[in-house]
Amino acid sequence: MLIGTKARHRPDPALHRQAVEMIRADGLEMAWQTFWQPLFSPSAPRHVMAAARAIALAQRPASIALGVDVFHARPSRDDFLAGCSVPVIVVTGADDVAPGQAVSAQQANEAPMGRLCVVPACGHYVPMEKPETINAILSDLIAELA
Repeated sequence: MLIGTKARHRPDPALHRQAVEMIRADGLEMAWQTFWQPLFSPSAPRHVMAAARAIALAQRPASIALGVDVFHARPSRDDFLAGCSVPVIVVTGADDVAPGQAVSAQQANEAPMGRLCVVPACGHYVPMEKPETINAILSDLIAELA
């Protein structure tokens, strides 16, 4: 299961630099508002947004900056999905802008046993915004494979 992600990595050095510099110079609150909060659906419940913000702001800025470094340095896995011999479910929120429905659909189509699940009224963080939907998708997959 791929949730709000993509196998292909396209480096964006300017975004990488901007994010790390903002974390270091302006702090996590500004970085949260700029980079992570906008990835939630406009209809995300307030308590979910508050919990996600609290988790982000509880981290050390150096740890978040390191995570940004790792994210931007990850290898591309362009051929992974085409060679995958097991079911692949690509999950994206209907309101997700990163990577979005088009990229998610393309990934599902690249996998021989791929399928796309679009979660209505949901942004990038499907497990936080719609945990019951993720549980249902996983339960269905387990039942299908049993």
